[in-house]
Amino acid sequence: MKTKTNTLLKMLVSAVILFCASLTGWAQTETPPTFSYAGHSTGTYTPITGGTVLWSGTFDDNINNSVPISPFTFNGTVYTVIGVSSNGFLKFGGTSAGTSFSPLSTGTFDGAIVPFGRDIQNAAIGTPEVRYEQIGDEIIFQWQDVRRFSVAGEQFSFQARLNTADGSIDFVYHINTLGTNSSSYPQVGLRGPSTSMTQVLNRTSTPNNMNSWETSYQGTTNTATVYLSGTNVAYYPPSGFTFHWVNAVSGCMDATACNFNADAEVDNGSCEYCSCSTTCGCMDATACNFDPNATIENGSCEYCSCSETNCGCMDQTACNYSAEAIVDNGTCDYTCQGCTDPI
Repeated sequence: MKTKTNTLLKMLVSAVILFCASLTGWAQTETPPTFSYAGHSTGTYTPITGGTVLWSGTFDDNINNSVPISPFTFNGTVYTVIGVSSNGFLKFGGTSAGTSFSPLSTGTFDGAIVPFGRDIQNAAIGTPEVRYEQIGDEIIFQWQDVRRFSVAGEQFSFQARLNTADGSIDFVYHINTLGTNSSSYPQVGLRGPSTSMTQVLNRTSTPNNMNSWETSYQGTTNTATVYLSGTNVAYYPPSGFTFHWVNAVSGCMDATACNFNADAEVDNGSCEYCSCSTTCGCMDATACNFDPNATIENGSCEYCSCSETNCGCMDQTACNYSAEAIVDNGTCDYTCQGCTDPI
């Protein structure tokens, strides 16, 4: 009977530990990104001419996974290396194939910055190239004189401008000419480590809608695109058109929590309810410090102070293995096995 009781206690303690771990993992997975969409404007497209040229002349499906940059904070992490794809996007961490055309809905990496995610190649006219340059606090990545794959007569340029001072990001566009009408519409937006919509902020628009870029709105799927037509100038962005993205204020957004932040725009999973409450404690009735008045489990349960047998060595190969222990206290001893070093 005693052995059966100990077995049940071991199972209960293990279940509590696994349950708490699962809650922690869920919170980390579902934490939303720390960036937000901040609107659009139309200004002046200013091309860069210095810095480093990654590709020029003829290029298609090129990727450089390790471009060094000044420290830039994206989604709460500071990066000094970024990946650049000729297919209109930047990415952090992981690797990406050159043939990746949909970075908001596919790919395994820590995050992506996507001003024009589509199958892109050099235009047949102009001075095609992909380059980057830092000017002041801005790291500017520029795709110049490119076209959607096999779209004849097309020539456009765009930039992703990363501000190292405040973490903001701008997408700036300059359309020279659009070729024949194509259904190859671009993905536009940002994403975190997951492609779920909890980690994707993108733009989309209604097909055949006038001023479709100016009237774009948040997509409801990670495959959403912005309409782009070569048949009518009203269906593509004017020169200097800019999408703005900023670091959102993150914090606890639950007004009942002790650390509620009224200014928070993104809940970062940091809410806690114990520092301002007397109802937090150990809720496991088998623990030494069980609190019958507790309504919130605070992870403080311990099983050793009230029992000489609850805690001990749980490794059956150890000299001092305890079959009654339900919590391993790190005291396992193996000296009875003699020397096990063959040298």
